[in-house]
Amino acid sequence: MDLFKLSELTFRAVIVSYLMATVLYLILLVRKSNLVGKLATAAAVIAVGLQTIGLSLRWIEGGITHPPFTNMYESLIFFGWGIAVFYLVIEFKYQFRAGGAFILPIALGAMGAAALNPASSKEIHDLLPALQSYWLHAHVAIASIAYAAFVGGFGASVMFLIKDGAPRKWLGFSVNLFLAFMLLISDRFNILTHRVFTLNMVTPEGEVTGQFKTFASPGVILLLAAIYFVIAAVFYLYRGEEEGRALPANRSILGVPFAPFITGLGAVFTAIGLGLLGRATHTDPSVALFGNPFKIIILSLVIFVGAVTVFLDLKLTWVREALPAAERLDSISHVVITVAFPLMTMVIVTGMVWAKFAFGEYWQWDPKETASLITWLIYTFYLHARLQMNWSPRRVAAISIVGFASVVFTYLGVNVIGPGYHAYASF
Repeated sequence: MDLFKLSELTFRAVIVSYLMATVLYLILLVRKSNLVGKLATAAAVIAVGLQTIGLSLRWIEGGITHPPFTNMYESLIFFGWGIAVFYLVIEFKYQFRAGGAFILPIALGAMGAAALNPASSKEIHDLLPALQSYWLHAHVAIASIAYAAFVGGFGASVMFLIKDGAPRKWLGFSVNLFLAFMLLISDRFNILTHRVFTLNMVTPEGEVTGQFKTFASPGVILLLAAIYFVIAAVFYLYRGEEEGRALPANRSILGVPFAPFITGLGAVFTAIGLGLLGRATHTDPSVALFGNPFKIIILSLVIFVGAVTVFLDLKLTWVREALPAAERLDSISHVVITVAFPLMTMVIVTGMVWAKFAFGEYWQWDPKETASLITWLIYTFYLHARLQMNWSPRRVAAISIVGFASVVFTYLGVNVIGPGYHAYASF
């Protein structure tokens, strides 16, 4: 067996390990058990170890000048590895495991997203001349680590707000608006503007063609789901709490958008699975799940975030009891973001140097360049608000969450805006 196939098998084992760790960490939130905690940590350590081996094997197979983060498939794996490493450092340093339930699922999601990439993108190909630059390699590696660190800061900020007793109405309002926005960008706003959902076509050999077919029913249903998410957001804002307690209706209103959303998502997946959207022949391409990983990632993210929000709304008291002191979580968030910010600065600088060598200009206002700058400015404001303006921990935690939303948009969502020279990040 060659090193490439061995690395692919290793990555499959990593997904299983992350899944086990995530489940165990979630159990630990609602049931205190030293044994469950040790098993969760062990599963996470095994996952990181296997992932390190898999990345090393892929690097050896590609050669020293071909690091394992030069396309979106490799970038997602490296990103997931960075998230898990940062989390384990936090767990061992601060001696608490509750964060695994908030952070490890993102590492699992990154690995799952990588697995959805077409087989052709998983192969190790020769790099284009513009990509054969140590500046670019440093740029991508540092970006993956910086984004992973911001995940840790985000998780700590969310845990802080929960522990500190932040009003549920703001949680419900912001989450529902975020879910509505993610649905709309999942297909370049075609759901809103044309009420259709488009899917990429693939050849019988599994190659993505870049040709799209449009389908009306999923688009209309998903648009309806987005509208319901907005309605739920407004409901939370104006009726989210009463005398400090959540209204019973909260627990049903959050679930309302999932009926049309799950129906629309099921229509898409069923059509793909049954081949109703077109079967591949020797001359005609078809629609396939792995031909549309970006859309699947976004839709899966909506499911995950919505499910976690429902869980928190139902078991908020249990979760609060499982978390460490609010001051400790606030400190963790600040320390992690303080580490991530200079890394993000290095990302922009190394990207500018590479762009100068590759394209003759330091800055071209590429969509991802612009989004990276916005992300950097948000976290600059975070540090300024905390260190100079003496904002309250709740307010700076909110900035941290906004910053992470910008990170997600920079890493994945910006690809719906338009073409750019960050082609490796296109789906």
